[in-house]
Amino acid sequence: MSRFLRFALLFPLFLLATSSAKADDYDVLDLYNVSGVLTIFGDNNCPPQPICAETIAFSFQMGVVQFSGQDLPNGGPSNVYGFVPYIVPDSVRVNSLGPLGSFFLSGGFVHYAEPFGPGDSRSDINWFPFYNAGADEIDIHLGLGIEPYPQPPTFTDPDLYHCTSEACFAAFSVSSAFNYGVIETTVEPVPEPGGALLLGGSALLGFFRRRRA
Repeated sequence: MSRFLRFALLFPLFLLATSSAKADDYDVLDLYNVSGVLTIFGDNNCPPQPICAETIAFSFQMGVVQFSGQDLPNGGPSNVYGFVPYIVPDSVRVNSLGPLGSFFLSGGFVHYAEPFGPGDSRSDINWFPFYNAGADEIDIHLGLGIEPYPQPPTFTDPDLYHCTSEACFAAFSVSSAFNYGVIETTVEPVPEPGGALLLGGSALLGFFRRRRA
């Protein structure tokens, strides 16, 4: 493959990394690339391991959607004003390791429980749920709520919120909230459209300079 053809194939990738996206008919603003690993610890019923543990590695793009008096989907509050956290569904990648098998994360809008209000950052009301085939639920929680302006996402301790499978009861001995775990995340802003174009333009200019040299 020629150098020019290789560049022609790679150049569009520079244009895909922008700070806004269209998902489910919503304009998602202020996008961030989020990646992380969480672990929930249980009982010592998983030999040869010293303790049962479920680990989930995940990545997704997360931004906000501006609301001006609309109702929040997924059973959330009505007449919402502010910027609502949102995970772009097509960007989600999940790998899991432990006695509970594979988990998935659907993305979409953050889930809220009452009471609710702008700036409410209590970790038990702002969450995104992971589910497995047995309907066990592990949640990651946001350190922010519906805010008056976009903010970088932050995350608090995850928890095993609900056990329904026999494997979950055997390994974690819980039927409802909360069995807290630990989490590590990396949050990086997605480049602005102008930045992506500038990066691609610089690469294109360098390519042709090398051809002329």
